[in-house]
Amino acid sequence: MESHQKKILLSTRRNISVHADLCRRIKVPHPNFSAFLGHLHHITIDSVSDVSRVTRGLAIRRAKKRVNLTNDKRIKICIADI
Repeated sequence: MESHQKKILLSTRRNISVHADLCRRIKVPHPNFSAFLGHLHHITIDSVSDVSRVTRGLAIRRAKKRVNLTNDKRIKICIADI
């Protein structure tokens, strides 16, 4: 396989992965626009951190469960209120 074809294949797989992540996070067919942007923002942050971990030779962390995300959000709110 040529180098250009490999790049296209990797790009396609990455796009499919991002789409799958969005589908897992968004539970409704037509989300609010601001909610959609929030989900997209979090997926982007997660992807960038995964890439930086791989480039440093570290293992990619597994996806966070919804319960953990909710608890993290509650903790941040409590800390902000203090």
